[in-house]
Amino acid sequence: MLKEQEAHEARRSYIVEENGIVTYASDFFYETTKFHFHEIVGKSTEFILHDLLRIHGNQLYDGEKTETYLFTKFLEARKVNFQRIAREDGVLCYYIEEVQGWRMEQNSQYVKRLLLDNVKGVGFFTVPDFMLYETNQHFLDHLPNPFNSKDAVYGRMISEFFPGFDGSEEEEAWMEAAAKNHTCYVREKKSVLGGDEICFLDYTLTPIEKSGQVESILLVMEDVTERVLNRKRVAAQASMIRQQNELLEAVIENLNDVIIIYDGQGRVLLSNAESRRVYPHVYLDVPVDEVHTGYKCFDFENQEIPRENLPAFRVLKGERIKNMVMKVKSKEKVSIVEANAVPVYNSDNQLIAAIISHHDITQMKEFEEKLYQHKELLEIILDNSYDNISVVDRHGNYIYNKNNIVKEAAEKFTDVNEVFRAVEYYDIDGNEIPLERMVPNRVKNGERIKDELVVVKVSGEEYYLLYSGTPIYDDKGNFLYGIGYSRNFSEIVKSQNALKDAQEKLLKSEQEKNDVLTESLNLKDEFLYLITHEFRTPLTVIKSAIQTMELKYRDMPDKAVRYLKTIKQNVNRQIRLVNNLLDITRISSGNIKLNNGNYDIVFLTKSIVESIQSIAQQKKIKVTFSTELKRKVICFDEEKFERILLNLLSNSIKFTRPGKTIQVVLYAKKLGNKRMVCIGVQDEGIGIPKEKQSCIFERFGQVNNCESREAEGTGIGLHLVKLFVTVMGGDISLESEEGVGSTFTVMFPEIKPMNGPSALEKTSSIESVNKLIQMEAVELSDIYL
Repeated sequence: MLKEQEAHEARRSYIVEENGIVTYASDFFYETTKFHFHEIVGKSTEFILHDLLRIHGNQLYDGEKTETYLFTKFLEARKVNFQRIAREDGVLCYYIEEVQGWRMEQNSQYVKRLLLDNVKGVGFFTVPDFMLYETNQHFLDHLPNPFNSKDAVYGRMISEFFPGFDGSEEEEAWMEAAAKNHTCYVREKKSVLGGDEICFLDYTLTPIEKSGQVESILLVMEDVTERVLNRKRVAAQASMIRQQNELLEAVIENLNDVIIIYDGQGRVLLSNAESRRVYPHVYLDVPVDEVHTGYKCFDFENQEIPRENLPAFRVLKGERIKNMVMKVKSKEKVSIVEANAVPVYNSDNQLIAAIISHHDITQMKEFEEKLYQHKELLEIILDNSYDNISVVDRHGNYIYNKNNIVKEAAEKFTDVNEVFRAVEYYDIDGNEIPLERMVPNRVKNGERIKDELVVVKVSGEEYYLLYSGTPIYDDKGNFLYGIGYSRNFSEIVKSQNALKDAQEKLLKSEQEKNDVLTESLNLKDEFLYLITHEFRTPLTVIKSAIQTMELKYRDMPDKAVRYLKTIKQNVNRQIRLVNNLLDITRISSGNIKLNNGNYDIVFLTKSIVESIQSIAQQKKIKVTFSTELKRKVICFDEEKFERILLNLLSNSIKFTRPGKTIQVVLYAKKLGNKRMVCIGVQDEGIGIPKEKQSCIFERFGQVNNCESREAEGTGIGLHLVKLFVTVMGGDISLESEEGVGSTFTVMFPEIKPMNGPSALEKTSSIESVNKLIQMEAVELSDIYL
């Protein structure tokens, strides 16, 4: 019994699932589906059933045997009974039993021929869900993108590749064919194939019955796009012809011209509103003789035109009339009209109609007469004008040309280029002007020119002409004329050239004076440099003597010590003055040099602030230093930085009263694309009046008031500070309010340290400290304790 059961199992098509993964498939399953072992085993059951076999529906998993459809690897449809069974060991088995006698390849020869011929689109759909399971290429070609292949549509419902199917009348036809088992027809179904391509389809729905039930729907499709489009084109053309006729009648009716159409016998077929206004007795079927009753026509010699020579009579004889001008006289008025007439023939060359039109040109003729009079008047004015005036047409020919400079060429030629070839033209820089850049040619090309100076050479003489030009257009924007004006500026230009020569001579003379003055200033700076340098030697000797006395004679009386201290302070003041004058002279002559090195500007600033604390304390002034930077190594000149900061601190101490505070702040900021290091010195001193702030950095710039005069100074300290800051690539600014205090802010570029050994240790060396002490004594020598 067990062997029989195993043999039965071997003949069944099924797969085994454990934890959602297929672990086994029977040989008969591979034979039925045409898939191979590596395509099935190890894959998820969901993927195999839905994606490979294209089996859909949640009812497949309820354990009951369900009739459904699957597709083999080669997209062959199979009708099967599907059942899922759970074994006692927890393993799931999916059994697939094919319904015999259903395969498409077993269908009738007619159906096979339909599919193979590919003349019409053929598709087989299941009932009741209308799933496509067999079709031909012709059917696929008429499906919208991306459903143009069997792989894309097999196993899909019709609503998936025909948008708008659900709930439509088309769906009702399908439902009726399936339910009532009779053939239904769908006419001119619109289908969007892709992009803007649209087609129209006729198709027949034929139910396929088996065992008394409708099992499938056979769709046979025919492309009727050309038929639909032709019908629509014919309808559109008919509608367009009707619209054109209506439009033509409306246009004729509303034209300002008189329009009368006669038949071949000379009777009125059609007349517009203007003809009925001019000829009140004109109406349908009136003969041509009656139309002209009460009117007489004359030529411009006032000779009456015989009736047989009038346009209406001549056109009825087959003659075409174009732009015939005549005077028409009635009892009320005389008008000038321009008439046209055209005969119309049928295919047998018989006259079937004559179209007469004319319009009143009385006002136009009156205007032409006035225009002629104005033209005569304008020519008289132009002939008596001192300016040169020319008018060219669109072909480059002169209509009018009055030019006193090139009179001979202007009288000889009418072509613009011929006139310009006969004379030499140059721009103000002496470059010859090519023909295409001549003013009339540029104006002809639409360019507007205003006051352009041109040099004209005629018979060895030079003339300076100031040209202007304007293009003139008609109401459609087409070029009509170019008008050119030129005025002889020769005398003015020659006067200007003479003035320019005089100015150049004067400028040369002033330049020579400036050179002498510059040389004098250089000699002055050199003399000042030498004198100042000579001052330094005796001052150095005096200072050395004082230092010797301080070292050797420590037991001097207090009075002598005070005198010695006063001498030393004033020597330092003189040394400071000498140093400042020397540096100003060096900077003015361009001989200043920067001794840049790598220094920690935070440490150096803090050291300078600490070095002046004793003096500040003696003055009972509090000096603070603050920064958020712990360390900032940049490349700069240490000695000049020290002098800048000591000078600013010296000024703040001098002008700050006891009990007040001086704040020194160090911070980094970004200015545009540059990173800057900023030092601010803020005091609570006397402040600087606004009117004096602009000159505070100038040489000998001082604030002259009673409080500032209490502190002595030369007025060159801040000037030197400004020079030092500028040489170091920085900037200095001032904010001050009188009676409140001042803030000096110095900004230096954050220059990256140089390659090589660092100079950080040098900043804190004994030598550097001594140097700073000596510099402090010199820079703060103006402060009296």
